Amino acid sequence: MLEDSQASLASMLTSKHIGPLKDEAASWAAKLLSVSEVIEQWLSVQHHWVHLESVFSLPSTKKDLPQEAKRFASIDKTWTKLMKKTYEVKNVIQCCHGGEPPKTATLSHLSEQLEYCQRSLTTYLDEKRKLFPRFYYVSDTVLLAILSSHSNIEAVSKHFRAIFQNIDSVILAP
Repeated sequence: MLEDSQASLASMLTSKHIGPLKDEAASWAAKLLSVSEVIEQWLSVQHHWVHLESVFSLPSTKKDLPQEAKRFASIDKTWTKLMKKTYEVKNVIQCCHGGEPPKTATLSHLSEQLEYCQRSLTTYLDEKRKLFPRFYYVSDTVLLAILSSHSNIEAVSKHFRAIFQNIDSVILAP
């Protein structure tokens, strides 16, 4: 719907009959372009936040990466506050442009901090992969699941096929 409105305004601006409405149409086109950019940035931050929230909620991650866990807790607090404020504002233009600091600044800061957390997490997982090269065969999500439940053979055994060829399970005898 936003793209449709932007296309309609672009069409109006090229019309020879726009005359006295040209400034107002140009103003609306600029507002909608800005809203579109903020929403795009917002969705990017949300995507990163959702991915990292599941990772940094694990106790093992908090233990192994305490600084990044604190950083993510701060990000989470800011994100939650931003979402609560957004819920209260029912107008998308006011939501995207209103408030102090501006949404673009807040979202840019959150994006930078989330990227830093992601880089730290990647470095941590690469260290684990260097210790046990078979971990290169699994995704970050699976590796985190393995590392977070390392003492529970039942939970880890679900991932054996991805790590070891032709091994589905292991039976441990006393």
